[in-house]
Amino acid sequence: MVLILVYLPVSIILFGCIAGLIVLLYLAGVKLLKTQNYFAFPKEIIVAVLYVGGVWGSLMFYDLRGFNYDWLILIIAYFLVTVINLFIYSFYEEKTDIEDKQITIFTYFGRKKAKIIVNIWLLASFIFVIYHIVRKVDARMELYALMLILIMLISQTILIYFFSYFSENYKYRWMNEGVFLLPAIFLFLD
Repeated sequence: MVLILVYLPVSIILFGCIAGLIVLLYLAGVKLLKTQNYFAFPKEIIVAVLYVGGVWGSLMFYDLRGFNYDWLILIIAYFLVTVINLFIYSFYEEKTDIEDKQITIFTYFGRKKAKIIVNIWLLASFIFVIYHIVRKVDARMELYALMLILIMLISQTILIYFFSYFSENYKYRWMNEGVFLLPAIFLFLD
């Protein structure tokens, strides 16, 4: 804690406090809003916004002058992949979510309709990422990041279409979380 206060810029500490407060509001909303309407409280979308906001927000909060169009493209692409990540959990854990009375895309719409929505989201994500790879973003690192997000999308597609294999022994959890470790590759790039 002392190291955080000594070495982190005040703007990052302030961002962390604001983000923490927003997460507490979300958790209070989950507890207090007993809505059965997915549109009123779309769990996967809200959690993705909170997660992506936490990951990218501190970077933006630290230096808004460095923010550009390519960064916005990366944030949107990362958001799309994050939503799919959460859809995958809802897909594999549908039975448990029904027992726990959790309102997710699969418990609200049913498996057939939810899979259609997930496939549309997946297709839109592929189109978005491939379009921006082909149009060639300005910086090399952003291009690498989009290519990495494309690999993440391919991995997630495999999870969606090979349910019976990945549902055994929670293999889907390993792969779904492992996909989000791929950005660590950037630690080894110059």
